[in-house]
Amino acid sequence: ANSYEDDCYKSENQFDFVMANPPFNVKGIKESTVKNDARFTHYGLPKAKGKKDDKITDANYLWISLFATSLNDKGRAGFVMPNSASDARNSEYEIRKKVVDSGIVDCMVSIPSNMFYTVTLPATLWFFIQIQGRIGQQSSVQAGDPFGCQVSIEKIIHIPGIYAFFGQEPGDVRFQFSVTA
Repeated sequence: ANSYEDDCYKSENQFDFVMANPPFNVKGIKESTVKNDARFTHYGLPKAKGKKDDKITDANYLWISLFATSLNDKGRAGFVMPNSASDARNSEYEIRKKVVDSGIVDCMVSIPSNMFYTVTLPATLWFFIQIQGRIGQQSSVQAGDPFGCQVSIEKIIHIPGIYAFFGQEPGDVRFQFSVTA
């Protein structure tokens, strides 16, 4: 099924869990296929300002919106995005701001290139959690080596523990941690 055109699962606010590795940087999705669908418009559509064509600039933020709107009131999501989605500008920036301001973002983990067999791009693991009243409590983990060296498995296995540790104390969940080689 085509998730953009067909909501065969009636996914809005339905799922306890979403886990995905969607295709990165898909171009050419027609705006007309998603513009009347709340799964994609709740946070806004990724459109180039001033453009009159019927194309979405990049589907990364369609995926992000789809995952966020698919969660029920206790839902959690984990998915992979290219690093470029974490600092995209224009309409993507506005969508990201709305997503973060909604309180759904639990943690983002930036990982170096070549962490996946089929993806050479550096990526970011996004984690969403639906908890009411959780505005301004996001975590950020920089798991890559800033010098481009190979990150050891010994350091990678500590990431979940670091995340869990900082998520323990209410109000003490905003942090940034860097794992280096």
